[in-house]
Amino acid sequence: SGTDFFSRTSQFIIHPSLFETFGITPYEALACGKPVIVSDLEVFREHLTDKVALFVPPKNVAALTRAIDYMLGHYQDYKSEDLAQSVAERFSYKAIGKGIDKVYRKVLGLLYE
Repeated sequence: SGTDFFSRTSQFIIHPSLFETFGITPYEALACGKPVIVSDLEVFREHLTDKVALFVPPKNVAALTRAIDYMLGHYQDYKSEDLAQSVAERFSYKAIGKGIDKVYRKVLGLLYE
């Protein structure tokens, strides 16, 4: 599976995109404790922080090169447990379940007011 690949063969993941609807690869990498370099897109800014990812402007080869150079010397500074926890807090079954429950309670509250 993808997560086995990340955990066994990678120190960090590079996910440059011009457009994303969600882009699951960076989240899988984080779940495996690997830091990520991603394009500075709203979809990633919504769910990732500077503590777990480096953001580079799309189409900016120089910025991507600098981010890769930086990560080559600093990937070990990221704590695997913290990276995995950052994903679990937002996307675990429990976290998703709580979010769905909140939506249902809101809708039901509106229906029965």
